[in-house]
Amino acid sequence: MNNLNNAVFSSLKPVCDRLIVNACEQTINDLKCLLPTLPSKAIQRFQSYISFPIEVNLLKTSNSQLKQMLVETLTQLFNYSRIDSATALFRLCSLLLQQVVTKDKIAVSDVPEELKLSVVRCINRLWFSSMSEALYDVYSRASYPQFSPVVFMLVQLAKNEKLLQLRVEALETLLVLCHVHDSVDNADIEMTQRAQNVVMLMLPGIVTCCNSIAAEPNTQNHKITVANIRLWGSVVGLVMADGEVTEEVVEIPLSGGTAVERVQQLQRQLRTEAWLRDTAERLTAVTEVVLRYQTHTHWQVRQQLSRATTHLLATCSQNMAGSTGSLVCCLIVLSEDDMAEVSGPARQSLTELSYKLQNDTGHKLLQQVQSAFFNLLTRAPRIMQGTDEGSQLMCMSLLVGYLRLQDSRLPHVLGSSAFLYRLLVTLVHVSRLETAHVSLLEECSIRDVESDTVVYEPWKQYKYCDTSQKVHKLQDVCCVLRERADLHTVIHALLDLLNSNPEYTKEIILLINCIAAGGGANSMEIHSTLVTTVVDVYIQPRLWDVPMSVSSATTMAEAQSNVIQVSLLAEGLGLFSLVVGGQNFSRSLLRCLYFLLECAGSPLYPLACAGLSAVQNVARACVGGGVTELVCANVDYLSHHITLRLRRANH
Repeated sequence: MNNLNNAVFSSLKPVCDRLIVNACEQTINDLKCLLPTLPSKAIQRFQSYISFPIEVNLLKTSNSQLKQMLVETLTQLFNYSRIDSATALFRLCSLLLQQVVTKDKIAVSDVPEELKLSVVRCINRLWFSSMSEALYDVYSRASYPQFSPVVFMLVQLAKNEKLLQLRVEALETLLVLCHVHDSVDNADIEMTQRAQNVVMLMLPGIVTCCNSIAAEPNTQNHKITVANIRLWGSVVGLVMADGEVTEEVVEIPLSGGTAVERVQQLQRQLRTEAWLRDTAERLTAVTEVVLRYQTHTHWQVRQQLSRATTHLLATCSQNMAGSTGSLVCCLIVLSEDDMAEVSGPARQSLTELSYKLQNDTGHKLLQQVQSAFFNLLTRAPRIMQGTDEGSQLMCMSLLVGYLRLQDSRLPHVLGSSAFLYRLLVTLVHVSRLETAHVSLLEECSIRDVESDTVVYEPWKQYKYCDTSQKVHKLQDVCCVLRERADLHTVIHALLDLLNSNPEYTKEIILLINCIAAGGGANSMEIHSTLVTTVVDVYIQPRLWDVPMSVSSATTMAEAQSNVIQVSLLAEGLGLFSLVVGGQNFSRSLLRCLYFLLECAGSPLYPLACAGLSAVQNVARACVGGGVTELVCANVDYLSHHITLRLRRANH
């Protein structure tokens, strides 16, 4: 030995000799404090010499406090040295397991939580201290009998213990053992494949643990939940990753049923397509349980769920096809989260997913997303008619998210008449309007036609979109259709619905207004011909010349509905003038101006407010001024209509 090693040995020998003769707190603490002062190379050389008295005393002593100190000292040793073989790693892990499991090795023993925590931390340290060559041997089917008891013990601690820190660190250590922690070298593909080949055998136990924790009440500490989601997403992503699979082989089942034979049978299990299909089906139920975290009260839980969902969609969307729809739903909901720390990464993930869907490589994923979207459209009316506010808002968020996700493929998707019809019918149901609040009392008063601050009760009230958040989501849906869909196809489909579904006239007009006229000034100039077509429909007498007072032929409900209908027509015409510009709208101006002025002067307050707003919009678009300038510019036209009305009244 050289001088350095001699000096180190001289420092270690007295402490190690005392420790092997009489393990007491002072001696253990002396060794623990000595290790950080020694060179790492020297500690590596004398690793066995230092470890031996610790291991002997762990087997010999029954004092829990001393055991804990010995384990902590062992951890300290491997903070400064490395493990070079799988044999040494499993020998130490087996020794540590003996400190916390029962003699029959089927349960965690009743020892202090502090000792259990020190054992978990030591196992974690041992794994991080192991050289790559050792880990290559660890991640082999031959090592499964030594590997699985360590995982089993950690699973039991994570599921059943009460100490928060112990449960969290048990989950984090499982990440390390499964080779899915943050420090993994992703470039080492062979190591990842070897880990995948072994961890797949322990997937049922790990996933059952995750499911058990996920089923606990939301009142549990969020750190456990975050660690649980991370473990679930990482391990499932490792085992179920898309890519190469093992060819199918004919398995000859063993006739015996002993424990050894069952282990041998398990070790023969291959990662074939059949195994992946069966496993994916079994994972579906667990995935649904974990995805409930999307409504968890703590933002860090939702953030971790976003990361896990993104990871699974990126790595195993094909092998977990049955869960893809649910994963996408979850990511869409999280992208609308109030916390920027949650919504930001989720939206970025959706953008990347959308890009993937546009490529041929995402064809299967695209089919899964479209199937999930169609299922949502089928369920949406029932959800919106329910009483669960959270489900309704989630439904609206999903509608927006799925449409955005299609991106440039949206025109192609909506090219399917069945898909387009289902979408529009769903939107009609979602946008149902209330009419019972509409007053039919006539109020004759002088109104300032130039005022922009008309105070009145809102005449547009939704039946299901009864909060500002839901209304904004509906507007977002219309915005996506306006910007990314084939506008002509969508608007003409709505006009067809208008002719065939008179009971939903109001809602269809509302949707046309929101889609075609929801943009900014002059945003629809290139679609002026389409807008002219809509205006031609709007000014048809069958739509606006309807009874708005109660009579023997008209009930109050019908009259109230008609008031809202005409108000929506007026609102739409005013908005159309802005989005196509005055020059384009001038072709329609003379056909609708009198109608709008009549609405503005109506004794029915809701209609008057809608009409006045519409006239002001037309004035801004067509004459660049107020209503007075608009009337003066079209006085001959208005005089003609007034004369016709007076003649009709005389007759």
